[in-house]
Amino acid sequence: MSAPPLPGIFASLAPVLDHWGYLAVAGLVMLEDFGVPVPGETILIAASVYAGAGRLNVVAVGVIGFLAAVAGEEPGHRRRDRYRQSAWRSLGEDPPGGGGQRLGVCLIAHPASRSF
Repeated sequence: MSAPPLPGIFASLAPVLDHWGYLAVAGLVMLEDFGVPVPGETILIAASVYAGAGRLNVVAVGVIGFLAAVAGEEPGHRRRDRYRQSAWRSLGEDPPGGGGQRLGVCLIAHPASRSF
């Protein structure tokens, strides 16, 4: 007996999961957390449905999704921090806290000094 098809919009991701499997989950989740607009969370949900149908291992999907998210988020944060520093310097100022702070913290520390 074959596993049931994916419901709704997830059906469009079925060929990707059938062909690439865990690699699709890792690659798309990592790219999404890096900042590229790809369906990373959607492929993770579709892979979870596949795992529920017995086509993938649910533990492997969870572990791969977590590791890919962490691996993609770190370089994404570094890239965003670098661009944030250059944005402050283009305004003629040094970034608050050496540029390592998040934008929300910068706006709280200097609420009236900038309008974005």
